[in-house]
Amino acid sequence: MSETWSDEDGVFYRLRQSSSVYIAHQAPRGTSYCWPTMWLSSKGKQPDYSKTKIGLDLQSICRGCTQIEILLDLHAESRKKGTPSPTGRLPFHNDFAEISECARRCHTCRVFRQALLTRCGTTDEADALAVTTRHCPVYVRPVFNYQEDSTQEDTSVERLESNVVFKIEILHHSDKAVLIPSSSTANSSFNLPENPNSPWIARQIKSWVEACHQDHRQSCAVLRWSSENPTRLIRIVSESELQLCSIDEQVQYAALSYCWGSQLLTEKDGELLRGAMTTMENLEQRYESFSISELPATLRDAITIFRRAGLAYAWIDSVCIIQGQSDMSDFIREAPRMHSYYGNASFTLAVCSNSRATEALLSPRSAFSEVTQSCHLRGRYLLPPLVTLAEMLKSSPLTKRSWTLQEEHLSPRVLYWTPNRIYWSCADAQLAETATPAVQPDLNDLNQDMPQTFLVACHHGTAETRHRGWLSLVTSYTLRDMSNPNDRFPALSGLASRYQSSCGQKNAYLSGLWELTLAHDLSWRVAKFVPRDEVDSSQTFPSWSWASLPLCHGIEYEAESQNPGGLEFVSSWSYDTSETDAIDDIYKGSRVAGLRVRARLRPFWHEEATLCPWDSILEQNANTQRDRSSMNPEFNFWIVPELPVYSTDPHTGLIVAYEARKKETVGQLDYISSVYRVLQGSLTIFALELTGRAFLLVEKIQDSRFRRVGIAQDYRSGFFDGVAVSDFQLV
Repeated sequence: MSETWSDEDGVFYRLRQSSSVYIAHQAPRGTSYCWPTMWLSSKGKQPDYSKTKIGLDLQSICRGCTQIEILLDLHAESRKKGTPSPTGRLPFHNDFAEISECARRCHTCRVFRQALLTRCGTTDEADALAVTTRHCPVYVRPVFNYQEDSTQEDTSVERLESNVVFKIEILHHSDKAVLIPSSSTANSSFNLPENPNSPWIARQIKSWVEACHQDHRQSCAVLRWSSENPTRLIRIVSESELQLCSIDEQVQYAALSYCWGSQLLTEKDGELLRGAMTTMENLEQRYESFSISELPATLRDAITIFRRAGLAYAWIDSVCIIQGQSDMSDFIREAPRMHSYYGNASFTLAVCSNSRATEALLSPRSAFSEVTQSCHLRGRYLLPPLVTLAEMLKSSPLTKRSWTLQEEHLSPRVLYWTPNRIYWSCADAQLAETATPAVQPDLNDLNQDMPQTFLVACHHGTAETRHRGWLSLVTSYTLRDMSNPNDRFPALSGLASRYQSSCGQKNAYLSGLWELTLAHDLSWRVAKFVPRDEVDSSQTFPSWSWASLPLCHGIEYEAESQNPGGLEFVSSWSYDTSETDAIDDIYKGSRVAGLRVRARLRPFWHEEATLCPWDSILEQNANTQRDRSSMNPEFNFWIVPELPVYSTDPHTGLIVAYEARKKETVGQLDYISSVYRVLQGSLTIFALELTGRAFLLVEKIQDSRFRRVGIAQDYRSGFFDGVAVSDFQLV
């Protein structure tokens, strides 16, 4: 009795019945080589991977991990014979829950379990991993690395042992894949404290903070904004007692960056968080004292961490800024000072593990509930998975929140709290928690971007590096969410203040853009055009600012042009003409509603051009048929080269204008509504020159007043020949 089927990688399985089990052999396509044996239950429902045995090294190993050993043997044998090796991935457990159960007996599964849990971005995700991945098989994909100049001697088993990385994958959960390196030499196991209250964690934090303050004065301390304290601080009187205070003398304090979680809260949690806020009603009492129990779990645990790190003061926004004022007067005063509050902190605690402030920070670290030992597969000792800080941040809810961007990038020192490990980042080092105090893995060796890169550029970078840093932050910022869209500019004001202070000359802030680089700043392009149902008509941001786009809608910038072009900034005007000079420059800049510019302007398409269907002008070839949504289409204007035409694509928002016997010009519209208006003949588009590489697509509102509808980049030379420079208004 036999049966054949294949998985999505094209790896074929053949089964034959033998007594009470099925034995399966897998053969990659195009080879005659067989993969190792798989054990199935007698009913043939699921492979039975969990039965364990004691190996020659006296370590327990399950059938699933034995499969991996057989695969390694086959690979080594094929290398010696010069025959094709097995490729693809090998299933070795039915789901993560099975690995967790098997880890109680199998030493290797403990390492795999630990690695998968360490990869989880939040505590909730780690706790629910067995449920969310139920019935999703777990695969291993060995990756063999060899030097190009390998010799026959280099292909020995011993040589192979030091060049294998095991990639662990869960079906339908590619974001949870983790790499486990191996070595031919024995290594110590990787076991961090399961208990987050372990004294070792406090000692680790204190050592990082003290080392940075003592040894990194010329690289980290110089990034501090000033010697001033925030308007209010929390004094940590004891384990249970706190006091709000205003202090003139300089003190060391820690700042907190966390997710409030407004959109995820139950009614009960909402009441708890509102009760934790400082308001005009409880302000006087809090200046006397208040209990730590008034705060939600994340804030309570953060203060505990600060106290254990040896600090007596803390700054937390919801406690140190007066909330609930009808005129928001305290918020308006405090919001522009974030560059000072985070920039002056001894360090900032970034809570990556929680999506809500009501969740405990000091939760058991599930990755270390099973103690691992040094173990190996056919002589390859498994090393701890190096889950980088960048990888952890990608899956953290903290990086999805708008306010936290500046909280992270304004801080000279950041302590990242993830579900199973802590990380440290300063301008001099990026470190990860380790079980061996004398060994600190330096994540700088991985060429990761430091969160302090922007501060370093502002401190001693060139104008070009500062500007690139700003554009990089804006690009990241547009992808983030917030509960109140009206905070779009306040949540960026600290970064804007720091950037403006680094400019050696006057550089006006213009609703997210800058006067000195205005032409390039205006050249942003939507990563994907905005569907009609995402337009928020209640927003009043100017069309030329990226802030006019819906939240979480990304933008892109081209490299800065070496030929800046002719756009010249003349002046601006604000929504509130009654603003006084006493108001912060960044706040005033965030209220800019329009620009007066001097540039060249011409129609985007020729007045005799004909509107054609998009498909009719596309080059008909295999590539076009395969990729209907290509952002770099090829056109067939060569068929009738004397005919000027224009067209737009409802699928991508691309728009093209062709003039007789000249290179076509392709642009990108911001909104689908503009596409429909072009197709209906109700929208006439003009081109407003920005730089030698880009121009705005605009529509006329009245006289010399225009509104942005898109962007065109890399247009042909001579497009604006013969056009005079004039003054225009952008709204």
